[in-house]
Amino acid sequence: MPRLFIAIPLSKELRSSLAETAQELAPLSPSTSWVGTERIHITMRFLGEVSETAIPKIERAMDKAVGEHPPFPFEVCGLGAFPSPRRPRVLWAGIKTGKEEMSALHRSLSTELEGVGFPQEERPFSAHITLGRVRRPRTNDQLADRLKEEAETVFGGESVERLVLFKSTLLPQGAVYDELHSANLKG
Repeated sequence: MPRLFIAIPLSKELRSSLAETAQELAPLSPSTSWVGTERIHITMRFLGEVSETAIPKIERAMDKAVGEHPPFPFEVCGLGAFPSPRRPRVLWAGIKTGKEEMSALHRSLSTELEGVGFPQEERPFSAHITLGRVRRPRTNDQLADRLKEEAETVFGGESVERLVLFKSTLLPQGAVYDELHSANLKG
């Protein structure tokens, strides 16, 4: 069964800018597995392993969800960590402008996916771009200070034009993403 997720793709320029930032952070967090430049995106919904027969239903749900939403701009601003900067598990870049529109798009997508058998997620949606996952979380004051310094740094902006259904294939050298379906925002 393919492993699927729905995401907002990012331009090569924005991905490169974020990858450069991750490289600068790497010495401060050696136990972090960094997201490769080509795999940087905004996850809207992780679906997990899904039957091939469910894919057309997911595609229709995506098409329906985006129909009410016009394209909108967003800006990537600031760095942070889940659950906290002092003891991070996930390092991320934040979304400033466009956060409300992204949340509204996520709600529409979740509603449509629920209609085809994917229950609502329990944790609230938080628009962000994952840069890395810390393999051995521990208190890291040096990294926390750097994240605080970058709290207002603007990394770039662009427009959300579409959602993409990706298949993720896990390989020893990292995940490979294949685009299965694209749903264009219309408004």
